[in-house]
Amino acid sequence: MKIVRNSLLALASLTLAASSFAGTPVSPPPAPLEPAPAGGLYFSLNGGAVWLDDVGAYGANLEFDTGFSILGAVGYSFGNGLAVELESGYIGVDGAEGSYRGLHADVDGEFRQVPIFANVVYTIDLTDRLGVYIGGGAGLVWSEAEIDSVGGFNTDFTSSDEWNFAAQAKAGLTFKVTEAASLNVGYRYYYGQDAVGGLDDAQGSVLEGGITIRF
Repeated sequence: MKIVRNSLLALASLTLAASSFAGTPVSPPPAPLEPAPAGGLYFSLNGGAVWLDDVGAYGANLEFDTGFSILGAVGYSFGNGLAVELESGYIGVDGAEGSYRGLHADVDGEFRQVPIFANVVYTIDLTDRLGVYIGGGAGLVWSEAEIDSVGGFNTDFTSSDEWNFAAQAKAGLTFKVTEAASLNVGYRYYYGQDAVGGLDDAQGSVLEGGITIRF
């Protein structure tokens, strides 16, 4: 009888323990991380400040004011960090300082450039949100120089050029805001043959920021 009684007590204890455990809430497992995008089409838009190198034409030198750029690109990402894109936009400078045989004067006018680039870009993910990109491309550029006055004297001079060779290299950081959008900040070096309205080659630096939208 003692053995039977002890067995019943042990069974009752196990039953109470099982009932108590069944009433305890169990936390659900953590949600799995969303997979990285497999690639696809994207659009980017960047704007920034432009510093063109000094140029010379007809014995005179031009030291450009700070300009601006607006460039947009449509591209395709292969999902492995590599992407190809077609990029175009506008690069403009509104004035310069001219010098000729020791004389200096302000040059008022506009120096316009419209480049078209075919680029290859490679992005390395540093974290789930932060990445670094590097790329480069080549293409064509159309340019025009319109000089309204030199040293306060009207000139009404315009020089435009046909499409010529252009190239660039760029690098920067990208920060993923959502799975479909990223903010970018970067630097690019730009070269355009005869891109100062056909007067001389244009080359310089661009500091820019923008956004990329993935479809």
